[in-house]
Amino acid sequence: MKKWKKILTGTAAALAALTVAGGASASVGKVTRELEYRDIKVTLNGEQLDLRNAVGDTVEPFMFGGTNYLPVRALAEALGLEVSWDGANATVVLKEPGEEVHWQKDKGTLGSSTVEIVDAALTWDRSGQPAIVVTYNWTNSTDRRTHAMSEISEAAYQDGVELNYAGIEDNSIYNVETSFKEVRPGTTVTVQAAFVLEDTATPVEFELTEDTFSDPVAYVYHDFPLESMVLPPEPAPQSGPQETI
Repeated sequence: MKKWKKILTGTAAALAALTVAGGASASVGKVTRELEYRDIKVTLNGEQLDLRNAVGDTVEPFMFGGTNYLPVRALAEALGLEVSWDGANATVVLKEPGEEVHWQKDKGTLGSSTVEIVDAALTWDRSGQPAIVVTYNWTNSTDRRTHAMSEISEAAYQDGVELNYAGIEDNSIYNVETSFKEVRPGTTVTVQAAFVLEDTATPVEFELTEDTFSDPVAYVYHDFPLESMVLPPEPAPQSGPQETI
């Protein structure tokens, strides 16, 4: 990603020449102009770019009013960018390849997994802090035996701040082993994730992504409004065994 940002920064001046002639204000209409072709070339880091249109024909930049104008599709494709034309809004759309992020609400596909966020409940962490337990279904769509934690990454946020995992001792509320049960291909299991809350008023944004070393390109998410959820009474502290004399 850093590589593309540097390239885009370095070519910002060239892309600026794509602005419609007529100054800062937008204009619509047809005009007849005398264009000047001077065999203009474009180089990137010392290497000349091969500028071609959508059918593969060579296209040449031109000058008008002392400004160089470059063919946007040829330049974008030479830089490895995806380019399209939004005719309804008269906009040239440039995208870095593979950078589009897909947000899927409640359920969707993440790499070799299919997930569906089912529900959430409030409880207490072993430290006495309120916590949220999120339940989701995970389907192993690989061709091998594996478990959820090797394929999926979990995260929860309040006000954009990531929450820490919670430690919950009551297995009837939260069972951490659900994340590590190895299953066969095509099998669906119920998985739980628990997080310590910063407060019990701010909504929780829970999201799942593919477990990968690169930036994820797909998410499955659900927002939980805590005001509609009930926090049970805090359990009484457990006393240790009494000594007898």
